[in-house]
Amino acid sequence: MVTARSESTVHVVGAGIIGAALAFELQRQGKQVTLIDKAGVGCGASYGNMASIASTEFMPLSRPSVWKKIPGWLMAANGPVRIQPAHFPRLLPWFWRFVEAGRRSRVRELEDAGAALSRRIYDDLLPMLDAAGARDFLSSNGTMSIYTDEREFKADREHIDLMDRYQLPYEILTGEAIREREPAIGAAIKYALLLPDNRTIRDPFELVVLSGEMRN
Repeated sequence: MVTARSESTVHVVGAGIIGAALAFELQRQGKQVTLIDKAGVGCGASYGNMASIASTEFMPLSRPSVWKKIPGWLMAANGPVRIQPAHFPRLLPWFWRFVEAGRRSRVRELEDAGAALSRRIYDDLLPMLDAAGARDFLSSNGTMSIYTDEREFKADREHIDLMDRYQLPYEILTGEAIREREPAIGAAIKYALLLPDNRTIRDPFELVVLSGEMRN
């Protein structure tokens, strides 16, 4: 894999996809690498997940449109946020920092950082797939975000604005144009965003295993 090797050895704790990717890059730099994981290579969070390469999904959770919904979520019986009342006092400092991270200037900084990482995804990923003999693990047809009506679609305007701001490719589909791209989508879906640079890995566990088997 590499033509030169330094004397240093690096131990990477965690043998999921992140650890495997770190090991691959360190080996390219000429270092000896050992992956360490009590569960074995790929047997943690990288086993059987959706393996989405979501290059457009870097909007900060601390943005105002999210934290303004938290009081309503807390009051809803089936809301996505659940906090025991006794924990509220201890969480107040954290929540204040969360709101502070939602300042417009800070949100833009976080988005800029996310966009910078997004633009290099495939420059970083494809060499690793090639070295593992797993280029065909990567899908080639993009993904879709789907919406049942115009209200749902407009609610995602913030995401579309972000893609426009960073010149990320997408295509808005409606009606039968959706089913021409994906016949399995039913007529209840009225709008869709086709995201061509968002891909999936067909077998995340096998990819991590193959990556973990690469040696200097």
